[in-house]
Amino acid sequence: MQGLDILVIDQREIQKRGGKCARFPVSCLIHDILYESGMVPRDLVVFDTTYGEGRFYGAWRPKTLIGADVRILNWVVEPDLFIKKPVWSSWKVVKKIDIRPDLVVVDPPWGTITGSRHGTRPHYYKPFGSPEIILEEGIKAAEKLGCTHILVHYYEIVKPKNWKIINAKRFIYFTRFLKQDTKYNPNTSYFYILKR
Repeated sequence: MQGLDILVIDQREIQKRGGKCARFPVSCLIHDILYESGMVPRDLVVFDTTYGEGRFYGAWRPKTLIGADVRILNWVVEPDLFIKKPVWSSWKVVKKIDIRPDLVVVDPPWGTITGSRHGTRPHYYKPFGSPEIILEEGIKAAEKLGCTHILVHYYEIVKPKNWKIINAKRFIYFTRFLKQDTKYNPNTSYFYILKR
């Protein structure tokens, strides 16, 4: 993307730190991105619209963690509040209980779309909307809740109108599967912070 420096981060480099970063490298990456973006991760009120197992918080925990998803999985980190609804209706619950998040998190189930066999939420896009719709609705949720920061995890960088990208990382991740080509690695994604 023109004018944006995107640093490439290798999962193995994060795991070399040891401790929680060895087990939860993505969580450590997110902590780093938030800190670099001027936020204090442990002081945040976070609304994660696509909570999954909560692995994003395995190495750190925000002050308040609200998770939403279409079903309850075996959580690695239990949220303070869980809303069993898709993003386009879960934000209304957050608004009703009068919580204004500092950060909205959106991680659409894009792995099933781009051909990855390792998608964490296979086939969710059929009944619950495409990754593009989930991303769009996550951005709308942040706007409706008056939130000024969004963390996006996606296979490409999408810059919506009236938002700017303040930090972006291209993440190279490695799987347990034997057939992983490290020279032409398809296992890349982007983590980035949007601000308005």
